[in-house]
Amino acid sequence: AAAALSQVAEELASMVAVSGIKSSKKWRACEIQKKNEYRSGNIAFNRTYLH
Repeated sequence: AAAALSQVAEELASMVAVSGIKSSKKWRACEIQKKNEYRSGNIAFNRTYLH
């Protein structure tokens, strides 16, 4: 029983790690997109911030 419990705990930990990696990648992509839009000038800036 203890072995099964620790296996479940390991699976949970790896799931959390994977979702953490996914969300941080998404965050990085968002930051990069913001920087690119800012660089590409006022039109993109206005489209992004003045909906």
